[in-house]
Amino acid sequence: CVGDSITEGIGATRADQYSYPAQLQRLLGEGYAVHNYGASGMTLLAEGDYPYIRQERYAASLACPCDAVILMLGTNDSKPQNWRFQEWYLSELTEMIRTYQSLPSRPQVYVATSPVVFQSIDGITDGVVSGEIVPLQKEAARHTGCRVIDINALTRGHEAWTVDGIHPSDEGYA
Repeated sequence: CVGDSITEGIGATRADQYSYPAQLQRLLGEGYAVHNYGASGMTLLAEGDYPYIRQERYAASLACPCDAVILMLGTNDSKPQNWRFQEWYLSELTEMIRTYQSLPSRPQVYVATSPVVFQSIDGITDGVVSGEIVPLQKEAARHTGCRVIDINALTRGHEAWTVDGIHPSDEGYA
């Protein structure tokens, strides 16, 4: 599981139990190993303030002999200081997907859309996330033959599933 604070489990009472990667591990059982490569504050955009591709967790995720990758990066890209580089988002997401697809293990890559933003924090707004980033996430998935996990659609109308209008609660992670 690759992503930002939402993947990492920020907002959960215990990320090791309630983050979506931890819950996915429970659902899949002992025959699977789910790894959480989420890192708080990260952007997909290389020109963003905290690019995921420059993090140790990115390198570690590339070294993992995985069968599947769930990729959710975009919420922090919506911040004004990052979104000014929006013309690069589609190509950089497509490139990241292809990087994972070309790993020796040839994993199935899933693009998880960013969830609905119910409260603007640090310049993160739903207008940019749902209106601009999510369509680009879906377009990158189409270009690369990935399946989409539409977290945006699943979270619409469920503000109670968040702790701060952005990060899921334990129930939201479920």
